[in-house]
Amino acid sequence: MNPLAPEMSNITSPSVNPVKCAFTISNISGSIYIEAFAGPSLNQFLQDNVFVLKNTVCIMMEVIDCSEIVELLHMWSTSMEPHSWVQITKGMYAGDAALVLKRETSTATCRLLLLSVPRWKLSKAGVKKHTVRKGGPGISLSEVLQLCLLGLASYGDNPNVPVPPNFPVTLPHEDIQDMPNREYQQGLLVHALDYSLVSLVDVNMANDICQVQSAYKHDIWVSYTNLRKIFKNSNSIWVIAGQSSGREGFIVRIEDRDDMIVIEMRKKAVGEAMISKPLKLLVQVNECYVSILWDTAAVPWLDRHITVFKGWHAGQTSIMLDVHPPSSNHTELEIYSPSSHQISHIRHNWVIDTASRRFLVETFPLTFTQQHYQQPDWAPLNQALTHNSLVNPSPFAWHGPPPLHG
Repeated sequence: MNPLAPEMSNITSPSVNPVKCAFTISNISGSIYIEAFAGPSLNQFLQDNVFVLKNTVCIMMEVIDCSEIVELLHMWSTSMEPHSWVQITKGMYAGDAALVLKRETSTATCRLLLLSVPRWKLSKAGVKKHTVRKGGPGISLSEVLQLCLLGLASYGDNPNVPVPPNFPVTLPHEDIQDMPNREYQQGLLVHALDYSLVSLVDVNMANDICQVQSAYKHDIWVSYTNLRKIFKNSNSIWVIAGQSSGREGFIVRIEDRDDMIVIEMRKKAVGEAMISKPLKLLVQVNECYVSILWDTAAVPWLDRHITVFKGWHAGQTSIMLDVHPPSSNHTELEIYSPSSHQISHIRHNWVIDTASRRFLVETFPLTFTQQHYQQPDWAPLNQALTHNSLVNPSPFAWHGPPPLHG
């Protein structure tokens, strides 16, 4: 006989624990629905149970019909759908436009996960009135069904919601309560706010530009496609504000401080002659926009399969994602490891081409458009090798680092 059997039977007995299950409705705040055995023992059980958090001395309960619960669980509100536009009305970010990434489902706090777009000017005519709910304990189901309440459901609960292309979608299993105070996605601030702090707005996506203010207080108009401010090396850009306004060039380095980028100029300004000597300038990201996306021909070794033979990742194979221009005595590579699903940065002389078992500069010499990646010790090698040609490796020849074992 199992000695725990009597205890288990007592726990599940209606006289000891009359509650069969408890749940909340995502559309309703301040109420908890309980399936339980009716009777005076239920109220006493809730009063005495330390795991039931109460903010009032008296627990208010109302018996409802099961058919109403079925109807309530299938209720779906159309207000503030995921990927709809809202405007923050209170707090530090009042006036900012925001995109709804996710709506809370499992708690009664009714918060939205928002991607904030700072300083986006919205007309007052575009702001819709949003009535604040007055829900609370004891609200009847007949009143609830008549209210236009905010339905809090994640994107995964409604697969019919259209997703804008190339926009981040928060995974359904992520909890808004675990969100840090400040988080960024695609260069924009992500934060969780209560539904009462935002209002629905109409955003005319037919417009192609919006106003953005840079760190130097220059109000400029940028394209929506550049609003996320994703820059990569060798992107061609136009400077449209600040002291370097009107200049054209391409990115040779991205600074980690103050969102600054180093660009190499091709022209002095619009309408002026080409400069004979390259000129490098430091500009702020909001003072320019991308004119030509990531010229892959100007970046060497992209999408190459490489093997790491030195450092923490020694022995792993990876895919080349990006190459940073040389600094000091090495060139920094950005690589992706399929086995660990990690993106890391590593020195160029710590990896080899997997197929040829040689250094990348030997197997794939720099072309004419890739010379700004040149290291001083590569010059003799590049003079001996023909540009745009591949070195046919011998299966028995070895150059550079020792072969990998195992």
